[in-house]
Amino acid sequence: MEPVVLVDLFDISKHLIAKKDTVVDFKMVHRLMEHGRHLKKTTVPFGETTLFKDFKNIFNEEKYFTIFTPYRINDEILGLARGAELTKEVFEELYNIKEHLPYTFRHMLLVTALIVKLSIDMKDRDYDPVSAVLIGLTHDLGKSRIPKDVLGKDTPLTKSELAILKTHTLLGYLLLCYYLGGSFNEVLDAARDHHEVLDMTGYPRGVGKIGKYTRLITPIDIFDALISERPYRGSSFTIRQALDFLIDQANTGRLDKEVVYHLISYVRKEHPRPGELLPYEKGTKLSRSDTAYGKIIPDA
Repeated sequence: MEPVVLVDLFDISKHLIAKKDTVVDFKMVHRLMEHGRHLKKTTVPFGETTLFKDFKNIFNEEKYFTIFTPYRINDEILGLARGAELTKEVFEELYNIKEHLPYTFRHMLLVTALIVKLSIDMKDRDYDPVSAVLIGLTHDLGKSRIPKDVLGKDTPLTKSELAILKTHTLLGYLLLCYYLGGSFNEVLDAARDHHEVLDMTGYPRGVGKIGKYTRLITPIDIFDALISERPYRGSSFTIRQALDFLIDQANTGRLDKEVVYHLISYVRKEHPRPGELLPYEKGTKLSRSDTAYGKIIPDA
């Protein structure tokens, strides 16, 4: 079944690009991509924007202190990120998120730093760290189009609210198609698929064949979401609980085990080599309701 847009989708200039209840089929995506192909691209290096200072500051976050050591790798991450080119529209989208959704903006910056770190360390997979910068910065662009009464809700989400929240992947994908066309396929695919998992139980498409950058960003995205505060979730996971969750997901074939083991190696103070890592035994068993979305309640 083809997905459906559940809200009216506007671009950053408030032009309607997709009506509510529109089916997202090949014809629709092609139309948006054609706009992106013909859109005159005005770009600016990320390092020359006002947002780069925010990116530099995230390396000092207490929860990530162990992860972002040794410090020499942070300088390499910053150097790569500094030269990444943002289009005018993408910059405006990020600035808008910073102003109105600060915790989402922080999440996007942290995911960016981690995906670049992983892309450097996992050289055998031929990742391009500069592409990883753009993927990290844009993966949650669609969150800005989720109604605030859902995204900022301070009580558990209902099933219908969760369905709306989950469309952020599709909304971000459509926005990037509209802005970039088809010349940034890895960026587009990661925005759409960063909640897909290898056993085909993810969303929005429920596919198991996912791109190499998506395999990289999905565990990172889950990790930061679990240890961060969310208004609709009672409490965040500890780092230990988040790693337990990721190990379980990797061992059951949902997440890329090599990526998960790299994340574990970053958290350990001694920074063991991932290939030689023996994860600690799981602590408190996590129930299936323990997710980034917290407890989901029935609709009224």
